[in-house]
Amino acid sequence: MNYKALRWKKWGKILVLIAISIISLYFVKTYYANHLRIEGEKYARGQNFEKAIESFKRAIYLNPYLSDAYLALARTYIKLNRPSSAVDELLKASRFKPEDEKILNLLKKAYQIELTKSSPTLKIGIRPQVRPLTTIKLAQPLLSYFSRNLNQKISLTIIPEYISTVTFLTEGRGNIAIIEPQELMKIKDRPEIIPLGLISFYKRSIHQRIIILTREKFVQTVKDLKGRKIAFGEKGSLTGYILPRILLLRHGINPDEDLREVYFIKSQEEILTKVMEGKVDAGVLNERVFRYLSSVEQLSEKVHIVAYSIEVPANILVVRKDLSPKLIQRIKDLLIDYTRAFPDKLKFSPFSGDIFWEYTDFGTSEAESNGKKTYTVVFAEF
Repeated sequence: MNYKALRWKKWGKILVLIAISIISLYFVKTYYANHLRIEGEKYARGQNFEKAIESFKRAIYLNPYLSDAYLALARTYIKLNRPSSAVDELLKASRFKPEDEKILNLLKKAYQIELTKSSPTLKIGIRPQVRPLTTIKLAQPLLSYFSRNLNQKISLTIIPEYISTVTFLTEGRGNIAIIEPQELMKIKDRPEIIPLGLISFYKRSIHQRIIILTREKFVQTVKDLKGRKIAFGEKGSLTGYILPRILLLRHGINPDEDLREVYFIKSQEEILTKVMEGKVDAGVLNERVFRYLSSVEQLSEKVHIVAYSIEVPANILVVRKDLSPKLIQRIKDLLIDYTRAFPDKLKFSPFSGDIFWEYTDFGTSEAESNGKKTYTVVFAEF
């Protein structure tokens, strides 16, 4: 008798029974979770909201991926005029269904109700590096967090390119703004504006660097870009044009003479689209933006990075001095707390001491150093 075969047969039966039990348990839990959701909706229709909430929470406990239970629970919280609780539940649901229209629409409604409950309005301005709607999506959780903890309405202004972010503040259009590094020098002699720290809505770092990427197989180094078409960001931007220009010059490519065509494009997503569609041979992107877009769509197999710039600070959060010192400190504390609680959504590092110093030597080519263009970039110590 083959005892080994019998033993394997016995264990095989046991494993099959275990698998069947696990699958059965899963389906039972899924079925019962959905039953509890339906039960909760009946309670909600009968205005028995406490029972409804209890049923929805039990359903979510049994099946944490049951988005309909989160939606039903959020709707119940909204009926009870508890929009902050609704936001919390919808943010949980959005983790595994980030593009679900029902979740996003109800989240928008909950945010709007939440904002109407608080006062006065704190005005925040941002110049987007990606499309405005993407910027709003990235910023909304933080704005909701501010609104709840400051008990103030929050308004977000997407600042167009023809208005300086600093002007947005100095003219009193806003109380808080996120500015780019090259704008920091503009506020050095503006006592009414206080820089609070470096800030980033992207996961990796409060510093940033620029990448040049392409989908062309024959472009492996910066020198291979000679005679080709390149898409830059905005011409006056440190990250959109100045840093990549210097990067090209360091590798012996003069953008004014050695490129076939040069395009200046506002949106990072549009630059990437032009690269993907082959309308340009290479594009300049902020690495943090590229990593974020790669998390939404798999890009690593479609494009490759040719070069990286040096690192510079990311965006800077500044506030108007006429906000109360207590409120300014509270904003800083909330940003630190939010960074600790949600490190995948925000990076914030407060400044300490004197933050202004100038750095002009990028190790650029001799022609650039002697030549015609000198760039002064302000960095920040923290």
